[in-house]
Amino acid sequence: MNEIEVPELVGKEISCAKLLSTRNDEQELSLTFSDGTSFAFSASAKLSAQAVLYKGGVGEPSTILEIELPL
Repeated sequence: MNEIEVPELVGKEISCAKLLSTRNDEQELSLTFSDGTSFAFSASAKLSAQAVLYKGGVGEPSTILEIELPL
């Protein structure tokens, strides 16, 4: 079992949470926090997982942390 710890998320207040089914049998969890940052985690049948913590707003989102793991 793989465990992913993301200390950057500890203590953040979630303002919106979405679970999405995307094309190609991918599942995505999207969290938006009250401080304006967002975290997205996706998993697919190709047995890998990707996660990204980013700050959105006007223009291009700014990536804070990006993780990709083979499962």
